[in-house]
Parts: sequence; structure tokens; C-alpha cells
Amino acid sequence: MQASEICEASKEALKSGKFNMVRINFANPDMVGHTGDLKATIRACEVVDTCVKELVDMVNSLNGRDDMPPNAGLANITGTALSLLGFEPPSLYEAALI
Repeated sequence: MQASEICEASKEALKSGKFNMVRINFANPDMVGHTGDLKATIRACEVVDTCVKELVDMVNSLNGRDDMPPNAGLANITGTALSLLGFEPPSLYEAALI
């Protein structure tokens, strides 16, 4: 999996100032978890945890917001993202999480 590469690309996107929002998805724990290899799954979680800490620290240093919805589906995340950007989500989307 490419958690470290995703983390570095995400940090570059955050530092660039080009974006109002950067959505990041680390699939490692889920994908590795499906293999049934507990040791590998724990390692994947540890790597992603380190990456998330680095990203949250960077967002905080840039005076940004780290709105991480817990266990939300894509429809929730999309509605929430639109709300954060100042748009009204379409009625077919699930309600924003914040």
C-alpha cells in the first residue's frame, strides 16, 4: 500500500494553498484487514496513524481545520464537504455531519 506516498502528496497539496479542501483516503487498514493477516493489519494501522498525525499537525500549523467524520459513508462526506465550502447540498444527499 502507499500510505507514505499519499501522506507526502497530501502535505504538498496542503502546503500549496491551491485548495479550499483536501480529501484524503487511506485504504491500507481496510484492504490489508481483508487478507486476514492480523500482524500486517496492525502494521497498516500504525503506518496510517502516523500519517494522520503528520497531516493533522500540518493542518493545525496552517491554521486549517481537520474535519474527520467518523465512519461516514460517501454521501455523508460529500454533503459535509459541500456545507463546509458554503454550498447547500442537494436534498438527495444525506445530512451534513457537522
